[in-house]
Amino acid sequence: MEFLMPHFPPAQEESLISWLNRFGQFHCGLSLNAFLHFVGIPLQELHMGRQEVFSRASAISGQSVENLKTRSHEYLSDRRFAYRGETFFREFLLRSSVTFCPACLLSDYNESGTGAPKFIGRTEWVFRSVRTCEHHATALCRTAQVRGSELALNISAHAPDQERLEKLLKQAPLCKPSALQNYIIARFEGHKGPCWLDDQQIDLASRATEMLGACVEYGAQVPLTKLTEAEWDSAGQVGFEFTSKGEEGIREGLELLFKRPHKNAGQRGPQGVFGKLFQWVQFRNNDKPVGPIREILREFILDSFPIAAGTDLFGEIIPWRKKHSVASLSAHTGVHAKTVANALAQSGMLPKDLYVVNIRQTVPAGPAEELIEKLKRAVPVAKIPEYIGCTRSQASLLIENGILHTVIQDTGNRTARYKGVDLVDLHQLISRMRHFGKPVQVMSQGEV
Repeated sequence: MEFLMPHFPPAQEESLISWLNRFGQFHCGLSLNAFLHFVGIPLQELHMGRQEVFSRASAISGQSVENLKTRSHEYLSDRRFAYRGETFFREFLLRSSVTFCPACLLSDYNESGTGAPKFIGRTEWVFRSVRTCEHHATALCRTAQVRGSELALNISAHAPDQERLEKLLKQAPLCKPSALQNYIIARFEGHKGPCWLDDQQIDLASRATEMLGACVEYGAQVPLTKLTEAEWDSAGQVGFEFTSKGEEGIREGLELLFKRPHKNAGQRGPQGVFGKLFQWVQFRNNDKPVGPIREILREFILDSFPIAAGTDLFGEIIPWRKKHSVASLSAHTGVHAKTVANALAQSGMLPKDLYVVNIRQTVPAGPAEELIEKLKRAVPVAKIPEYIGCTRSQASLLIENGILHTVIQDTGNRTARYKGVDLVDLHQLISRMRHFGKPVQVMSQGEV
């Protein structure tokens, strides 16, 4: 079949569905559904963006397949789609919601003359993170899901009348596209952006930015389902300040959440501190990845919380403990928390008295466990003579000359326990003396 004449090219930025709707009315006076049936394009195939649709639409219109693909998402699999060389999961598309800029549609309305208005749907309106018209600095109107035979992306079938559009335009807040939206549009156009974002799928980069931004801006426990489009837009703006700087910036955002005060102990763990961000990564009902933010959040948690070995964190079992808090170290060693806290503070692992102010403060697990185990084995200086067979003066000289070391090096007035010497060190000293010493029959001159 030869393509229909005269040529009817798509308008600038017009989506494939919008153009086919206008093309069918222009050439055949048919609605979109009727026209698709007439030319043999299944409605569902168009909705999905399958390859056959582009080929068939090209054959009847004379437009190149490449041109038509720049106006629609393209089907790759049941879960993955593509647009202008970028791949993403289907959740990045809003194919069942009606999205439009009232100023754009009013412009279409005015340009249609005396005939029926031919509204033009813009391609980028279908993407979840696009919420602002860059031409009119106006928030896009996005309705709930629609039902019926007409595709939601066919704007002409769902557009309000002129009076309603004018009212919506007056109500629409003036705003600029968020930094995240600008990044998404620029990336679709082939421009390079921040490396950390560019190195992952565009939808994963977008979602990570919005999730981090939402928790920073509205609190970690924010009810995500109650956020408005304007609030999600703000979340994208805030989140981009961190994700655009890569791992370092993301850790800055996580640090902000970590340092916020929490009213009760139940909110001091990773889920309480990071809230919806943690839940988004930890509790998943499918195998869809969340992107590299997962590893950054995971490492931050391991660096900041006393996560026990064997814990399932983001689908991986923690092989060994990295950090201890005073409470976890006390439970692990069986030593009272105050004793543990004092020991950590006097040893320099914790700044003195910080554990009183910030009970979430952590220390490296290995050195901390070793310190407390030494403390448990410590022998007071006064009892050292019983273990190695010397006088108290000799025991003091061994410590003063660095042959023996107290568990915690401290010049203050610490109790005997802190000034004690590890029993292991005493045994090693005895072993060395026995190894290098030689039995004699007669004492040397001057020896006692």
